[in-house]
Amino acid sequence: MQAMQTMRNNGESKTRTPTLLAGRADVLVFGSFVTIVVIFFVLFPTKFIYSEYSANAVHFDGTSDYLARGADLTGTVDGKQGTISFWIRKTGSDGGLSEQIFSNAKTLGGNNDFTFLVTKTGDDEIAIRGDNSGGLTRLLIESSVDSIEVADGWVHVLASWDLSDSAKRHLYINDVSDINVGIYTDDTIDYSVADWGVGARPGGNSKLDGDLADFWFDDTYIDFSVEANRRDFITAQGRVVDLGADGSNPTSLSPLVFLSGDTSTWHTNDGTGGGFTENGALTDAENGPPPSFPIVTTDAANNITDTGATLNGTITDTGGDNANERGFAWGTNSSLSGGDTATTTSFGDFGTGTFSVATSSLTKDTTYYFRAWCKHWL
Repeated sequence: MQAMQTMRNNGESKTRTPTLLAGRADVLVFGSFVTIVVIFFVLFPTKFIYSEYSANAVHFDGTSDYLARGADLTGTVDGKQGTISFWIRKTGSDGGLSEQIFSNAKTLGGNNDFTFLVTKTGDDEIAIRGDNSGGLTRLLIESSVDSIEVADGWVHVLASWDLSDSAKRHLYINDVSDINVGIYTDDTIDYSVADWGVGARPGGNSKLDGDLADFWFDDTYIDFSVEANRRDFITAQGRVVDLGADGSNPTSLSPLVFLSGDTSTWHTNDGTGGGFTENGALTDAENGPPPSFPIVTTDAANNITDTGATLNGTITDTGGDNANERGFAWGTNSSLSGGDTATTTSFGDFGTGTFSVATSSLTKDTTYYFRAWCKHWL
């Protein structure tokens, strides 16, 4: 990032463009004028702030990339219940063949002997299917046609089921109920099988061309007709929620599968069901699902005199709710720590846009650093 400043010294107009590096900046002094050095800053909130989380997303290329467990999920049992949550962004093209998001197989490396599937269908639906040990389909729920297309960008999928009760079946797309029930029979889904896959069948067929983030699965039921339970997975503004390092935040227990974190270790599974083997090479997605923290840029100072300046910032994204606190910090130490650091704070209801503060009583022949910030408070 660069900051452009124009100052007048001894009757001449001088323009200098300092190159700003992480944690440091060029030191510029123009005669007796105060130099204000801009530091780019994105606020990573403290524990007191509304949310402090952004989800890393990984890309499956549709040709080589997928994860295979190479075994059953540790601790899984056959049952009537299940819950799944994930963020997905379709890449490539719409329609076409079905692409597997999550599936299993009765044989190691199997492709067609599945008992559980989560699929992006050829009609651009999300379909969830579960079969019993005899191969009979007992669960089939789908979202609407064209509910997940390339133009939609990031989409959040949230579903749960309990086959013992026809009222306990839920499928939400971006926090809106979107469920079409094909089959729902009081029976047991055969979860205990030889292999599981993410981004394809365990044997590599039907690969996903798309991005995934914060993939969460367990063989228990959560009632998503209760809004508070949905808020454990997605904010009311449709943004990510921190599910915890091991995915235990929603229920206090780690799920069977929780794929999250750095791309290099995304496949290792922070849940209890055991790690996956990465086939191909997952890469960083172009971007991730919408974060919940505010994003602030620090803009160039203006109205610079020998004793003061106007500091400028912009809230570019509120992260959901408007911020209710914003301000600036400035001082002569580039880390903006120590006794000479000054701060200003405003309270209110702040959406996106620019904001400024005029400083005074600065010392001439001195370099100052500053940054803008804002917060959500709980």
